[in-house]
Amino acid sequence: MTYHFRTCPDCDDRAYDVAAKLASEAHRGEHRAIRAREIERDLDFGGGDGRRAREIVEHLRAVHRAPICSTATNGAPGFFWPTSREDTEHTSAAFRSRLGKMQATLRGFEAGRDELWPAQDDLFGRGVSRG
Repeated sequence: MTYHFRTCPDCDDRAYDVAAKLASEAHRGEHRAIRAREIERDLDFGGGDGRRAREIVEHLRAVHRAPICSTATNGAPGFFWPTSREDTEHTSAAFRSRLGKMQATLRGFEAGRDELWPAQDDLFGRGVSRG
């Protein structure tokens, strides 16, 4: 399996460092997952809470299309490079589950907003909030 990392003008060197670390043999497969704060510690960046590493992984997935997987093995979430398509399917299923929950939350939130401040039609028949 060969992955060709795409470069982009928005990346700093940390993104390339994180991608290289996760794609290395040391983190291939779910059993070799590494926590975000450990990535920051090993690469000497971030605040130590894992937030910056998680942001970089999100960028790598969205912009560079890097198939970085995540897991919650023994309650400890971590990132790893997939060794099979099955690895990626587990991560995709987790994304779909979160997306469904977020959509339901958004629908409920907007319904509550519309009860408090009903939309009014503008000249073109489009609902426009007036509150």
